Amino acid sequence: MQPIVFTVIAVALLLGLPGATTAQTLACEVTITAPKGEDRVGAQGDIIGTAQIPPNAYMWIFARRDDQPRNFLWPQQGIAAADLVQSPAGGLPKFEASVHYGERVDTNKNFRIIVIVVDAAQNQNLEKWREEAPGNGYHPWIGLPRSVEGCAPVQVVVKKVEH
Repeated sequence: MQPIVFTVIAVALLLGLPGATTAQTLACEVTITAPKGEDRVGAQGDIIGTAQIPPNAYMWIFARRDDQPRNFLWPQQGIAAADLVQSPAGGLPKFEASVHYGERVDTNKNFRIIVIVVDAAQNQNLEKWREEAPGNGYHPWIGLPRSVEGCAPVQVVVKKVEH
C-alpha cells in the first residue's frame, strides 16, 4: 500500500478517514512508511518515515490503544528537525523511533500511532511531563499538543498480536 497524500489532511483526520498516513504542505511534510495501516505488531517496534519540518520544530510520536480514546497518548519520542537523517540519495530526511505497544493485556488490540510536529515551547512541556510523570503516577496528562501551523498530524492504526 502506497502512502496516501491528502492536500487537506486536517479535514481527513478530523473526519476520521482511514489511511491518513501523510501530511503535506509547502513547509512541512511527514510520512509514516512503516508500519503500514493494519500491520500486525509485537510488544514494540520501530516507526519509520520521512519528514521535512520547520527548522525550530520537533516531531513527537504518540501511541495508545485505539479503543481508549479518552486515555492519554504516551509520548514516545521527540525528534528535533536538526536530528532528522539526511538521505544520501536525496529526498526527504528520514526518521526512526521505537514505540511500545502497551502491556501483555493489550494483545489483540488496535493501537493508534500519531506523529505531531510541535514548536519549542510544546516540546519543552512534553519533555518536562515525560521526566516528571513517573513520580506523579502519570497524572495529570497534559493533553495532546497542538501541531505547528502547516504541519497536520499524521496517524496509522496497527494491531498488536503478541507481547
